[in-house]
Formats: sequence, C-alpha cells, structure tokens
Amino acid sequence: MAAIIAGCAKKEAGLTLNFPDEYNGERVDLVSFEDSVTVASADITGGKAAFLLSESDSLKMPVLAQFMVNGRIKGYYVIEEGSAEWCDTLSVAKGTPLNDKLNALIHELDEAEEAEDFNLLADFAEKKYNENKDNILSSFFGVEWLKWADPLKVDSLLNEAPARFKDSKRASRYIKYAHLRAKTAPGMPYADFEGTNAAGEKITFSQYVEPGKYTLVDFMASWCPYCIKDMPKLKSISEEYKGNGLNLVSVAVRDEHQATQGAVERHGINWNVVYDAQKRPYELYGFSGIPHYMLIGPDGKILFREGSLDLLRTKLESLWEKK
Repeated sequence: MAAIIAGCAKKEAGLTLNFPDEYNGERVDLVSFEDSVTVASADITGGKAAFLLSESDSLKMPVLAQFMVNGRIKGYYVIEEGSAEWCDTLSVAKGTPLNDKLNALIHELDEAEEAEDFNLLADFAEKKYNENKDNILSSFFGVEWLKWADPLKVDSLLNEAPARFKDSKRASRYIKYAHLRAKTAPGMPYADFEGTNAAGEKITFSQYVEPGKYTLVDFMASWCPYCIKDMPKLKSISEEYKGNGLNLVSVAVRDEHQATQGAVERHGINWNVVYDAQKRPYELYGFSGIPHYMLIGPDGKILFREGSLDLLRTKLESLWEKK
C-alpha cells in the first residue's frame, strides 16, 4: 500500500521498498534525518512498501530521510524529484542523483570503517561534509564527522557550519555526545553507572572495576553482529593478558536481560557482565555505536577509547613493555 502526501504539487518523489517476506504486515516509517519527524508511513504488503511524496509548503525537497521498521533503521533515502527503489542489500535507495551519490559515498565510508582507523574516519567524514555543503548530504556527513572528530575541536569546527545543520535535533545530539567524550577522554576518571547482574539484582559498574588492575570494558549487545564478530579476538586478548592482571568486563547496552543471557551462553562469555545498562553509558561516555572498547588504568583513569581491538592490543603491549 502506498503512502501519498498530496498538495499543490511542484515536484514528486516516488520510493519503492522491497523487503523479505517475513516483513509482510509490518509498518515502515519514513523519518527525516535531521529532526526525526515522521514524514509518512506505509504498510508492507507482498514484500513491498511504496511512497509517493509531493512537494508542498510542509515538504520542501530535497530532504534526507531514513526508513525504519519497528524502530530500527533499514536504510536512507533522499526525498527528491524522481523515482527511487531499495532492497535489503542496499544502505541507500537508488535511482535519483542524490541517492546515487549518497550510495557511492557510503560505500567509501564503509571501506574507511573497515580500516578501523578512527582518525581516517574523521578526516573522510569532514572532507565529504565540506564537499557537500551545497546539498543535503552535508547533514549525513556532518553527523558522521561529529561521531569521530576530536571532541576538543568540535566547537571551533562548528562555527562555520550552516544553522540548518548545527541547530538540527540530530546534530545537537552528537554535539552533546562530543562534549561527553571530552569529559571521558583518556586521562579522565571513568564514569560510574547502574545495571544488574545475571540474577537481575541491581549493581554498579564500579563493582567490577578492580582498583590496582587494568580493566578492559566491552560495550556490547546481543543484537550487534560486529560485537559478536569481535568476540574471539576479545577472548584472545583476555587470555593473553589475564595472567598480567587484566580484568575484562562486558556491558550490555540497549538490550533485554534474557537476550543478553542468551548471548553469554552462546558465545561462552565467562567474565563479568553488566546487564541492563540500557542507554546510560551512551549518556555518560558519548559514544554512538557498538562495540565500543575502553581501557581503565589501575588509578581509575581512562587510558584508551575510540579504537579497534587491534589498536587496543598495541596499547596493552606498550603498557607491559614499560613494566
């Protein structure tokens, strides 16, 4: 069933979404990227959902949007004149100029992410943000840049950003997160928060941070494929440095208690786990994605953040070389 927004038509944007059959009967929401406002909704029938959007006083094209099912982002779509289509192997709809451009740029972004070099990611996102200041794609890459930028440079870099971007709801969120990252950067004390243990009893994260020891923290979730993919490497690091006094703690974020327990059992997690932390760590540490790794020193100060497990291993090697 197509969702149609009509008005004094100036331009029309059509979008067809193709879903696997298990999505039939679900509703898909088209939500503006900058301010999280629902633009339109449609039912998924026969593996398809369709939108036909007309430019009007309340909808000025182009608009960067994301389409969501059950609160989870399935992909991105630039609402602009023309017809676009999406299937679940794509990150972005295809078929119109800005959508095709965003598709190509996200492919480049994915390659930068695979390198697991966060400085490279920040540089790439800043470059693409500046290259697209004249179009709506700057909002996407501006947010990506905020996720990875040096938090101490964010305010100065934002001074020349257009008000449309820096005053948007989404950018404001990541500006806040950048400030939180500055407060919990290497050299700063770690921030405590509440969760539960396996039995569902209330605990604090600090109960698992042993004074005088190094503590490796793994922020994860049962639904996160990258967290599960990293698990063997995480176990290897734990085994390698456990004899040196390294303490490993996993923190389940935005996850249901039973789902976390299932992941613990399936993947043989035999170290301390903080359950039911939900979004509290995000609001303290300002990270935006998982897995997220952090190393806390014997004095309770953060030694490492914002890096891959390979970079973390290098950090551990340098620490033990100094001993």
